[in-house]
Amino acid sequence: MNNNTLLFETRSSWGFPKTLSLKVCSIYKPKHSDGFDEESRSSDVGCGFVDLCPIWEQQIQGSVVPVESKTKVYLFDSTEEFDQHGQSNELSSRRKEAIELHLRISTEVVTFEDQPRKRLLLYKHGDDLRQELLAIQFIERCNQILIASGLDLKLKTFSCQPVGSKTGFIEWVRGTVPLSELCRSSGSSQLGSNIGMDSRQSSRSKDDAEGSSEAFNTTLDVSGKQVSDGSSRKSHRWFKYDSLPGLHQRGSVSENPIQDFLRSAAYDESAPYFVKKEVMATYVKSCAGYCVITYLLGVGDRHLDNILLHQNGHLLHCDYSFILGQDPKTYLPMRITEEMIKGLGGRDSDNFAKFLVFTGAAFITLRRHNNIHSLLSHINNMVHAGMGDLSINQPPEEAILAMRGRFRLDLSDDDAMAYIEDVVEKSITSKMWRAVDVMHSLGKHF
Repeated sequence: MNNNTLLFETRSSWGFPKTLSLKVCSIYKPKHSDGFDEESRSSDVGCGFVDLCPIWEQQIQGSVVPVESKTKVYLFDSTEEFDQHGQSNELSSRRKEAIELHLRISTEVVTFEDQPRKRLLLYKHGDDLRQELLAIQFIERCNQILIASGLDLKLKTFSCQPVGSKTGFIEWVRGTVPLSELCRSSGSSQLGSNIGMDSRQSSRSKDDAEGSSEAFNTTLDVSGKQVSDGSSRKSHRWFKYDSLPGLHQRGSVSENPIQDFLRSAAYDESAPYFVKKEVMATYVKSCAGYCVITYLLGVGDRHLDNILLHQNGHLLHCDYSFILGQDPKTYLPMRITEEMIKGLGGRDSDNFAKFLVFTGAAFITLRRHNNIHSLLSHINNMVHAGMGDLSINQPPEEAILAMRGRFRLDLSDDDAMAYIEDVVEKSITSKMWRAVDVMHSLGKHF
């Protein structure tokens, strides 16, 4: 890019963009001897990230005065990513100051003083939302128990309001993206062309702004100069966006979309994996917490549309239409995807070791006798409410006994730790989840 200018405009009620992500490509445009050009091709030669937060700190609330800033972008020279501690292997070898960007940012805060701040709600028809509410209250009760025991796993939930036997409202959690939109593995999920911040943002951002008392209109003008030494670099897959529309590319899907998403919302060059430590810690803890709690509750139908990731690192589940071992397809006890493990840093990473520790600690804490009594009582109190998965689709005694069995009270604490780690391992290596995701994907087209 030489003296070129790119213009981006965003509008969102979530706030300003925090990271500018760039992919650098080498463009090759061959030419036939007869004078006709072949289709242009490009290959990745590097990528970089620009932390926009310091620039926004210069802005005055409600200011529309442009801010000029020069930002250095670092390119990466190797396909090696991070070691087990999350430290980049390229810190000593990457080529600095290869691109110099000139950023010109204008922002405007639009307020709606005459309108109260609104919340986005999803109207749901055909499901018993009392069961959804029961599951959310169970998760919140588990969270209270864990926090009281000194174990805060950063569990995030959402509001649910039943208004009838088969109707109600679900809170739309701003800033979350389903894993089905972030991740694509062989047959496991689908992905649009944009897998950075919520890909639904472009279509619904205007609605968000109109439904909020405050919205951000942002224009980002980027011009850059590249200093190239002609050296070849291997393709690096820390990126998510196509660099130039219309150019033929060899798949531009990130190999670690969860880290890429967190990096785009919480970039920190000095932190492991270039993700702010508190955000990555929240991701590790919430993964562990939801794995254990959804296992104990027997939550079914865990395809990737029902697992969400928040900008702040919170991983959370949604849609509890099937609980207590019920599932429209094949019931599997726990859902952990390969992408979730890659987001931790891989099986050999420190974060994965922490994930196992938090998983075991949560399981041991919740299976204490007084805690089990509290959790089983929470479910038992709703036996006569006529909920499908509790007292219609199966006898309530069997549902509660099966839930009690998942606590494995026959095991010592040490054996229980080994047991839950074995459940995690089987979930990671299971091939059945791929079939479940494929069936769900096919079902959405009919």
